[in-house]
Amino acid sequence: MNIHLLSRFVAFPFVILILLSFYMGYEGNRDWFRYGLIPSVICIAIIYVFHRQIDYWWQEKYPNNLDEKERDLVLRFSPFYNKLNEDDKLIFEQRMYTFVNGKEFSAMGAQAETVPHDIKIIVAMIVIEITFNQKKNYCLDHFDQIIMYKHPFGSPNHQFLHTLETYPEDGVLIFALDYFSSAMQDRTRFYHIGYHLFADAFIYEFPNKDYPLDLTWEVIEQSCGFSREQILAVIGFETVDLLPITIYMYFVFGDTLKKVDARIYDQLELIFNS
Repeated sequence: MNIHLLSRFVAFPFVILILLSFYMGYEGNRDWFRYGLIPSVICIAIIYVFHRQIDYWWQEKYPNNLDEKERDLVLRFSPFYNKLNEDDKLIFEQRMYTFVNGKEFSAMGAQAETVPHDIKIIVAMIVIEITFNQKKNYCLDHFDQIIMYKHPFGSPNHQFLHTLETYPEDGVLIFALDYFSSAMQDRTRFYHIGYHLFADAFIYEFPNKDYPLDLTWEVIEQSCGFSREQILAVIGFETVDLLPITIYMYFVFGDTLKKVDARIYDQLELIFNS
């Protein structure tokens, strides 16, 4: 039996017990309220509070594969996946499945909306590409909520329009869907805020890696063709940490980065491909 959401499976007997308790109580057996209803309600409440952690643990222990439609989407948008051997493709898919079903996705606008499943798949695809060679925390475990705005947004900490933001203290990642979607269509023509955001989350998740130092805008501009002004205009900040940008260069413009600065490329290669 293939159980996708363990929390629902575990909760089901308690739901039955609650219904049975109501029936027996209606028939006059009040002991069912005391020994059946109350403990069951408490158990349901506990399962509800921790359902995401329960399901994430189960999916990580017993991962599922992507279906044909999901796999076609990855084949279309992930050159990284297409280069993997069959065994690694299976690992990639299973980690994607765990990520999609283990995170809380929210779409913000005039009112909260449901995030399309295709967007969840594409987000997971980028995250798992970045974390693929990590044996632990490959789903960026510290971050459990991903929020998307249709357009650039302001926030309490940054009251001006910007397209991405990381809240490690709350485990939240936020980005603007319009900029994200444009870059997915052509990730070399449009600056990809997705790679930037999830690289930033990776740095927080793995702070003790031997990251390259002395990063410069000159190397970035020569590697990708985007100017400093263009990148800052997309992100929406006047100053920014260069490491997430350089990690993006590694994944999308790796061949060029290697020619421009082999030292930086080799250090990132040790982190992401060893």
